[in-house]
Amino acid sequence: MKVLVVDDDSGIRSILRRRIDAESVVCAKSADEAQAVLESDGAPDVVFLDVRMPGRSGIELMRDIRETWPDLPVFFITGSDEGNAALVEECLQAGGQSVIFKKDYRAFIDQINRSVDRIAKAEDNFDRAGEMLTEPRRRWRQ
Repeated sequence: MKVLVVDDDSGIRSILRRRIDAESVVCAKSADEAQAVLESDGAPDVVFLDVRMPGRSGIELMRDIRETWPDLPVFFITGSDEGNAALVEECLQAGGQSVIFKKDYRAFIDQINRSVDRIAKAEDNFDRAGEMLTEPRRRWRQ
């Protein structure tokens, strides 16, 4: 599984690079750097995207992501207070799967890894469904 982390905080990028259980974790420090990564490497399996960054915001990048990859799972991450309902609504309306808050370190890391696991399981189920559909065709052709 390939994960893209976009956050202007080098500490968050470093922690997530070490703590996310995935075969590949690519980090970008800005929306523009993330856009370049997406254009050169293609879509990852999941994106963790900081809401507020210098330059373009995560929400602005999200609009660009949705134009090219409408089904790419994107989870917003933020240092804002959990009670910020307007921010959560804006992130969800932009197309985010959910908003993960950075305030409580253990809960933050736990939510990140649960999100990665959820996407991995969905991909496994999708792959198995595809195999189930192609197997009868192979038998029929023989």
